[in-house]
Amino acid sequence: MSLMQFSGLLVVWLLSTLFIATLTWFEFRRVRFNLTFSFHCCFY
Repeated sequence: MSLMQFSGLLVVWLLSTLFIATLTWFEFRRVRFNLTFSFHCCFY
């Protein structure tokens, strides 16, 4: 594998990893907010 192919694969891998991590992070924050919100609605 040449250096060009390797760097191309690395860029694609980094982008997809960042994309998935960002999605997971936003989903986690949204779900956590909803859980906290519903918890407060039920018990206060």
